[in-house]
Amino acid sequence: MANIMLNYRCNLRCPYCFANEFVGRENTDISVENFLKAVSFITKSGENRIGLIGGEPTIHPGFQVMMDLLIANPRVKYIEVFTNGLLVDRYIQQLTHPKVDVCINCNSPQMIGEKAYACLQNNLDLLLLQHDMKDRVQLGINLYNNNLDYSYIMDLLQRYDLHRLRTSITVPDFSANHIPDAMEYFRQRKKYLLDFYRCMESINVLPYSDCNRPPFCVWDDDEKQWLLEYVTKFPDRHSNLTDPCSMCVPAIDILPNLQAVRCFGMSDFLKVPISDFADLDDITHFFLNEIDADAYKIPTCADCKECHEFKIRHCIGCCIGYKASRIRSCNKAIANL
Repeated sequence: MANIMLNYRCNLRCPYCFANEFVGRENTDISVENFLKAVSFITKSGENRIGLIGGEPTIHPGFQVMMDLLIANPRVKYIEVFTNGLLVDRYIQQLTHPKVDVCINCNSPQMIGEKAYACLQNNLDLLLLQHDMKDRVQLGINLYNNNLDYSYIMDLLQRYDLHRLRTSITVPDFSANHIPDAMEYFRQRKKYLLDFYRCMESINVLPYSDCNRPPFCVWDDDEKQWLLEYVTKFPDRHSNLTDPCSMCVPAIDILPNLQAVRCFGMSDFLKVPISDFADLDDITHFFLNEIDADAYKIPTCADCKECHEFKIRHCIGCCIGYKASRIRSCNKAIANL
């Protein structure tokens, strides 16, 4: 799994942005030359899926050219574009190609303004109603605080008769001096999340969680029972809401300068040039050794130490970014041996 970051620019300024180390700091676009090097690196080990991220990838001046290059590349079978959806209409020929999936992060009209929201909905109409891409378009929402009004995403899901939703529980700013306790953070979000899930159930939607999924142990017995009943109502749909294994695998993100990070949650921790590695498998194993190996040994809280899922490395407990400082300390200790 790997993504190419096309730029550090975006046409929105979302308060929860997970790429805040990069976005808005400088006007950086990947060159076509570096883009092709990144594609070659990713596909060398047989990986046939490439994600395009930003910033906002569709504002890159060479977006159409790079999409055409990927579509024409026989080694690339799947292309996933992560976008805010505002410029979809400019690239409809590329985005509706059979190779392409589109993940659209949907923001509320209160955040982006009524004009931008109308543009988003028009572009969703274009993809989902005119081009019938229901099987290849995924809507997503970032649940960034307990006051977010999510009625707009319910309206969109019903408008397009969609029954799945990608959700992400945004993490705190790991570049800040104080990193909150992960389990306490999840406990503070529980009531809001349960209310959200109940609203999704009422419109026949089953969400799945992307980044920072709460470990199943955060719920009490009654909450676990309700979640299990909710998920099993839809046996034909996959959801990880009740998965006892809260695992995290490297999602290699290649930056415009051809450095790579394990994921955006750990982007400030370690960046390495892809030229130092043979292929995607090689760099993935590097990050597994440098970051993940220690993360699975560091308990999120005291209760984790006695947890079977933690002991057998089936649960990491939280976004790996919460453990960055402790992982760094482990690495230093090992280096000094």
